[in-house]
Parts: sequence; C-alpha cells; structure tokens
Amino acid sequence: MLKLNKWFSDMMIVRRFLMLVKCLMLVVLVSLSGCSTFKSLSASEDVIRAGVMQKGTFCKSVTKVYGGVAYSVCSNFHSRYDRRAQYIPITTESELVDLLCSVVGDTVVLPYSIYQQIRYGSVVVRK
Repeated sequence: MLKLNKWFSDMMIVRRFLMLVKCLMLVVLVSLSGCSTFKSLSASEDVIRAGVMQKGTFCKSVTKVYGGVAYSVCSNFHSRYDRRAQYIPITTESELVDLLCSVVGDTVVLPYSIYQQIRYGSVVVRK
C-alpha cells in the first residue's frame, strides 16, 4: 500500500509539472504573436512594408538579418525619434521587452535570416 501511495504522489507531481509546462507554452505562443522577430520572418514583404509605413517611419529598408530588431526599431521607435536627441526613446515596458526578445529570437534564427538576406535582400520600405 505504501508503494501505491508513493506512486500516486509521484503522478500528481508529474501532472502538475506538465500543467506548468503547458501554461508556459501557451504564454510563449501568445507572446510570439506580438514579437517582431516572428512578424519579420512570417509575414510577406508587403505586410512588413505596410506595418512600418503606417507608423510614419524614416527607415528606408528593413534587413532580414536581425530583422525583428530592425522592424521593432523602425515601427516603434523611429517614428518618434528626434534627430537632435542622443538616444532612441522607449516609452513603454512592452517596447523594451519586445526589443530584447527580438534580439534573442533573431540570434536564434540568425543562420536562416542570413540565407534569406543573401537570397532576397532587404525589404525596401520607401525609395
């Protein structure tokens, strides 16, 4: 009977761990929907161009290498950038989190993005 109780106890621990993993996976998937790396890799060039242009950016192109960082900077920060300022203003924590996650995500997909950059080149936003 003691072995059976230990087995049930161990199974409850495993079930709780699996529930935690499922919750974390859900959080990651939901956060990826807003990640600039995910947007820059999965969207077409027209979607990227439209997303950056609607923010009123000064960017002329978005590279594929570290494309999430470039997309984030062009769409979130560059439209508010004062050319006389010494820094790019970050106004919300979500913009900072997106930028940091984009750096990590872009580093993970760097070989693929280098291939894409060589094969297709940058996304031209405006000429």
